[in-house]
Amino acid sequence: MFKTLSLLLAAACLLPAIAKLRSHPKMLASASHVGIAWPRYHLIGVAELAAAAGVLAGLAWVPLGVAPASSMAVLLIGALAFHRRAGDRLQAAVPALLSLSLTSLSAPPSPLPASAHRPHEHIRLRRQRCLLPRPYQV
Repeated sequence: MFKTLSLLLAAACLLPAIAKLRSHPKMLASASHVGIAWPRYHLIGVAELAAAAGVLAGLAWVPLGVAPASSMAVLLIGALAFHRRAGDRLQAAVPALLSLSLTSLSAPPSPLPASAHRPHEHIRLRRQRCLLPRPYQV
């Protein structure tokens, strides 16, 4: 599941990045609509391309993919803010919302043991190991 979502996230980063880097007319119109100068909008495409490469590298070594995915989440939150500032309806922001949800879903599996997710589990385990008496129940 993690690999599939990571590949989808890489595609979600790569497709708009290529469109921005090739100066697609829709991207030129989008840049002018949200009020970003084209050279800066072009840099967003470079950031998206780097994020796609980083997410793909994270498939080989998971910690390597965390920073690009986090950066992509920040970039997408910025995109949502610019859509809001431009007065766009929800339909215009749907690609950014979907990509942001995909970014959050493609988080790597937790390296922590299962007991770390239950804060009081260590107390129960310590009681079992030390054979401490159970607390009185009222």
